[in-house]
Amino acid sequence: MTPPLLTLRDIRVCHGAATVLDIPALDVHAGETLAIIGANGAGKSTLLRVIALLQRPMSGSICFLGEAPTSQNSLTLRKRIANVLQAPLLLDDTV
Repeated sequence: MTPPLLTLRDIRVCHGAATVLDIPALDVHAGETLAIIGANGAGKSTLLRVIALLQRPMSGSICFLGEAPTSQNSLTLRKRIANVLQAPLLLDDTV
């Protein structure tokens, strides 16, 4: 079996005393589709920011094709990740 494209282990994100994200383990393999659903405040956007290397978790590890992000390769890895937000942050005008 091929290694996962994305591996998360023991990811934890807190805001103050509140834990907003706690992911013990998540693997995404080639050809899989991952849907992230949940109520407001469930940590969906936080998870996407962590996966996109835009927010660092307080603890845990992330690997892309078995490669952990470092200060030397994080920009290269980030260029391979797309994140589409619901709110139109750049284009909020009419045509």
